[in-house]
Amino acid sequence: MKTNTTTAAKLLEVSRQLGLSLPEVMLRRERELNETPPEVVYEKLRVAYGIMRQAVEESLREPHKTMGGLIGGEARKLAEYRAAGKNLCGETVSRAICYAMGVLEVSASMGLIVAAPTAGASGVLPGVLIALQEQYGLTERQMLDALLVASAIGVVVSFLAKNHADVPRFSNYIIMPMAYLCNTFFSTEKLPGAVGKFVAALPLSQTSHLIRSISAGEAVNY
Repeated sequence: MKTNTTTAAKLLEVSRQLGLSLPEVMLRRERELNETPPEVVYEKLRVAYGIMRQAVEESLREPHKTMGGLIGGEARKLAEYRAAGKNLCGETVSRAICYAMGVLEVSASMGLIVAAPTAGASGVLPGVLIALQEQYGLTERQMLDALLVASAIGVVVSFLAKNHADVPRFSNYIIMPMAYLCNTFFSTEKLPGAVGKFVAALPLSQTSHLIRSISAGEAVNY
């Protein structure tokens, strides 16, 4: 049975029929498509995860300022906010937000990151995984398996884009409206009726408000 599946349902079906976990399915896929043995895959993942951890640690140890000074120091402020017990989202989610912001700072200041899936979203995966590892004492091998699962999701998503033209279409219809509407350039309170309530409920709106309030030293009320 081929492991190069095009949908999440087919991927899970392959996992069930072969009696393999998702990380094992992805390892088998790498062997089938690229003739890459598992030990080589794990070594590459180990290097990538090390870079992710390094970016997080650098941002907390020494804030990275961009040339324009618009970004830099937010991750440390979020860490201090959490340490003071003022976090709103619980320990694990607060860590993830802090670490994701840290990687974004390193990326914006031309530091070394793992662009997965892109440089703009490079903080999400390390933020979530490192926060989970610290919170639950997970091993390095478990984190590498988590990266394999993340790669499985990436493979499935990649098949949704039939060609390169689909990628900017997704950006234009989903990413760009969120970037402009979600409390980034103007308050969501200015949006009319149901539209304003919907946009205000999106995670990006909440995150923008939270980061802006913390950076300005203002009280955060929810």
